Amino acid sequence: MPGIGLHADRARVHAILAHSQIVLDNSGDAEWPGLEALLVTAAENSLVLDTAGALSPEWAALLAAEAAWHVVNAAGQVASGLTDPRLTDLLARLDSLPPATKVDLLSTAAQRTRFEPPPVVSVGPAQVGPRGHQAGHGRKPGPCPCACNSAGFCGGCGHAGCGGRR
Repeated sequence: MPGIGLHADRARVHAILAHSQIVLDNSGDAEWPGLEALLVTAAENSLVLDTAGALSPEWAALLAAEAAWHVVNAAGQVASGLTDPRLTDLLARLDSLPPATKVDLLSTAAQRTRFEPPPVVSVGPAQVGPRGHQAGHGRKPGPCPCACNSAGFCGGCGHAGCGGRR
């Protein structure tokens, strides 16, 4: 079995769904055997998956099943997983939909499987308040809004918004 990782599998399922969408969209009024056959054909095509060699039939079937699960999920149906015996039946029900609707389902499923790296969170330096104390949650210390305010410092009343606490 080739060295397949999580991101490679997700990219392959995305490629299967995107290719199936394009084929179905460009087919016009031509009859297709069904969504399952379309997904299996795309999974068995190494040019679609951008692999050096052909995948094993078992692995191609597993990728096609995952793609089918995403299509069924995009249609609002619930399948418990790739081995759910109802998955084929749920996918077969979708074959009765108009071609434009099937293209939309494939598009939605492909968008959901598109790999996007996690966002990079930038953390700036902590802001320092008076006397070297850190200000809570990125707030800048300011004059105390309390009634006991005298020249900007309250003398340590402990008010939650007080920037002059001791």
